[in-house]
Amino acid sequence: NPRIAFSEILNKFKHKSKIKADIHKSATVAKSSFVGENCYIGQGVFIGENSSIGNNNYIFPGSVILEKVEIGDNNIIHPNCVIHPNTKIKDNCVINSSSVIGSEGFGFIPNEGKWIKMPQIGGVILNSEVEIGTNCCIDRPAVGNTVIGEGTKIDNLVQIGHGVQIGKHCAFASQVGIAGGAIIGNGVILAGQVGVNNRVRVGNNVIASSKCGIHADVEDGKVISGFPAISNKSWLRSSSIFK
Repeated sequence: NPRIAFSEILNKFKHKSKIKADIHKSATVAKSSFVGENCYIGQGVFIGENSSIGNNNYIFPGSVILEKVEIGDNNIIHPNCVIHPNTKIKDNCVINSSSVIGSEGFGFIPNEGKWIKMPQIGGVILNSEVEIGTNCCIDRPAVGNTVIGEGTKIDNLVQIGHGVQIGKHCAFASQVGIAGGAIIGNGVILAGQVGVNNRVRVGNNVIASSKCGIHADVEDGKVISGFPAISNKSWLRSSSIFK
């Protein structure tokens, strides 16, 4: 497999960080929080009350980790990220710059021409080996957790709504948006600008092409296109007629 071989070669040339384990003097770590061994806590990092940081973590300058956050081992949190309360990040995860994990879900109830705010007191769980791109937002729900499955990779500028459940080893390209309560299976690939409606179930190993609008449940193994989404083969035939 030449692509895997090329990846292995690039790893040989990859710049190896010489950052030493240290807590910078400008960082703020609450007395009630715990930081494990061999961690780098960069300039201006803030770690709030009752949070736990495991071993061998790199938290780069300007990141904010609020109260009641649990971070496992061997994670990298790049500059200017914000990790909100009740977030659990397991092992070997990467969160790229300026992403927000556990932000408040968009929960409002219409009432007599106004909006009533639904408190969002749930959390977010990132399982092991999840990678989050830059400027992503993963919301917490009113109750329960938003969950990202093991090994899932998320590109830049992706929005994951409150209470979404995402399976293992998925890949989402830039500008994907998933509305609250959607359930995504294992091995799902969503190309750029795909939108998933709230409470929709997407089966295992589904592939959705760019700008696809997923408004209804999708069975395992389907390849879909269009808006609203239909089978890829039907979409290709239809698009030739559209022209």
